[in-house]
Amino acid sequence: MSKQNIAIIGGGPASLMLACSLDANKFNISIYEKNAALGRKFLVAGKGGFNLTHSEDLVQFAKRYQPKEFVEPFLSHFSNTDFRNWLKQIGIETYLGTSKRVFPVKGIKPIEVLNAH
Repeated sequence: MSKQNIAIIGGGPASLMLACSLDANKFNISIYEKNAALGRKFLVAGKGGFNLTHSEDLVQFAKRYQPKEFVEPFLSHFSNTDFRNWLKQIGIETYLGTSKRVFPVKGIKPIEVLNAH
Protein backbone atom coordinates (compact mmCIF):
# COMPACT_ATOMS: atom_id res chain seq x y z
CA MET A 1 0.00 0.00 0.00
CA SER A 2 1.50 3.33 -1.01
CA LYS A 3 1.42 6.38 1.18
CA GLN A 4 -0.78 9.36 0.39
CA ASN A 5 0.88 12.74 0.06
CA ILE A 6 -0.30 15.49 2.41
CA ALA A 7 0.65 19.14 1.82
CA ILE A 8 0.17 21.52 4.73
CA ILE A 9 0.29 25.20 3.81
CA GLY A 10 1.72 27.40 6.55
CA GLY A 11 4.04 26.49 9.40
CA GLY A 12 2.20 27.91 12.39
CA PRO A 13 1.32 26.04 15.60
CA ALA A 14 -1.94 24.56 14.25
CA SER A 15 -0.20 23.27 11.12
CA LEU A 16 2.61 21.76 13.15
CA MET A 17 0.16 20.06 15.47
CA LEU A 18 -1.71 18.64 12.47
CA ALA A 19 1.55 17.28 11.09
CA CYS A 20 2.34 15.66 14.45
CA SER A 21 -1.07 14.01 14.62
CA LEU A 22 -0.90 12.40 11.16
CA ASP A 23 0.40 8.85 10.91
CA ALA A 24 3.79 9.02 9.14
CA ASN A 25 3.41 5.34 8.24
CA LYS A 26 0.35 6.21 6.13
CA PHE A 27 1.23 9.69 4.83
CA ASN A 28 4.12 11.58 3.28
CA ILE A 29 3.76 14.94 5.03
CA SER A 30 5.17 18.18 3.62
CA ILE A 31 4.84 21.57 5.30
CA TYR A 32 5.19 24.67 3.14
CA GLU A 33 6.04 27.94 4.89
CA LYS A 34 6.86 31.25 3.20
CA ASN A 35 9.10 32.43 6.05
CA ALA A 36 12.57 31.13 6.83
CA ALA A 37 11.51 29.09 9.87
CA LEU A 38 8.50 27.14 11.07
CA GLY A 39 6.67 28.40 14.15
CA ARG A 40 8.34 31.82 14.04
CA LYS A 41 5.53 33.70 15.81
CA PHE A 42 5.38 30.99 18.42
CA LEU A 43 9.07 31.51 19.18
CA VAL A 44 8.70 35.23 19.88
CA ALA A 45 6.37 34.77 22.84
CA GLY A 46 6.02 37.55 25.41
CA LYS A 47 8.55 38.23 28.12
CA GLY A 48 6.14 37.14 30.85
CA GLY A 49 5.89 33.65 29.40
CA PHE A 50 3.65 32.32 26.74
CA ASN A 51 0.21 30.91 27.17
CA LEU A 52 -0.70 27.79 25.24
CA THR A 53 -4.45 27.76 25.81
CA HIS A 54 -7.09 28.74 28.34
CA SER A 55 -8.49 26.44 31.03
CA GLU A 56 -12.12 27.54 31.08
CA ASP A 57 -14.99 25.16 30.35
CA LEU A 58 -15.82 24.50 26.70
CA VAL A 59 -18.97 26.65 26.62
CA GLN A 60 -16.98 29.72 27.70
CA PHE A 61 -13.96 28.72 25.63
CA ALA A 62 -16.02 28.45 22.43
CA LYS A 63 -17.35 31.98 22.99
CA ARG A 64 -13.82 33.29 22.39
CA TYR A 65 -14.17 32.37 18.71
CA GLN A 66 -16.56 33.63 16.04
CA PRO A 67 -18.69 32.11 14.81
CA LYS A 68 -18.71 29.89 17.87
CA GLU A 69 -21.07 27.45 16.12
CA PHE A 70 -18.23 26.72 13.70
CA VAL A 71 -15.61 25.93 16.36
CA GLU A 72 -17.82 24.03 18.86
CA PRO A 73 -17.82 20.71 16.98
CA PHE A 74 -14.02 20.77 16.73
CA LEU A 75 -13.64 21.54 20.42
CA SER A 76 -15.92 18.63 21.28
CA HIS A 77 -13.43 16.34 19.48
CA PHE A 78 -10.24 17.95 20.80
CA SER A 79 -10.74 20.26 23.76
CA ASN A 80 -8.38 22.52 25.67
CA THR A 81 -8.11 19.69 28.24
CA ASP A 82 -7.23 17.23 25.47
CA PHE A 83 -4.56 19.68 24.33
CA ARG A 84 -3.03 19.78 27.82
CA ASN A 85 -3.08 15.98 27.97
CA TRP A 86 -1.38 15.81 24.56
CA LEU A 87 1.29 18.25 25.71
CA LYS A 88 1.94 16.05 28.74
CA GLN A 89 2.27 12.98 26.48
CA ILE A 90 5.00 14.71 24.47
CA GLY A 91 6.83 15.79 27.63
CA ILE A 92 5.55 19.33 28.16
CA GLU A 93 4.18 19.84 31.67
CA THR A 94 1.82 22.78 32.15
CA TYR A 95 0.33 24.84 34.96
CA LEU A 96 -2.60 27.23 35.34
CA GLY A 97 -1.79 30.86 35.84
CA THR A 98 -3.93 33.21 37.93
CA SER A 99 -5.55 34.36 34.66
CA LYS A 100 -6.70 30.75 34.03
CA ARG A 101 -4.35 30.63 31.06
CA VAL A 102 -2.25 27.51 30.58
CA PHE A 103 1.53 27.90 30.48
CA PRO A 104 4.41 25.44 30.22
CA VAL A 105 6.12 24.97 33.58
CA LYS A 106 8.81 27.48 34.44
CA GLY A 107 12.04 26.96 32.57
CA ILE A 108 10.51 25.45 29.43
CA LYS A 109 11.31 27.71 26.49
CA PRO A 110 9.14 28.15 23.38
CA ILE A 111 11.72 26.33 21.25
CA GLU A 112 11.44 23.28 23.53
CA VAL A 113 7.66 23.19 23.05
CA LEU A 114 8.08 23.65 19.30
CA ASN A 115 10.60 20.79 19.07
CA ALA A 116 8.71 18.37 21.33
CA HIS A 117 7.02 15.43 19.64
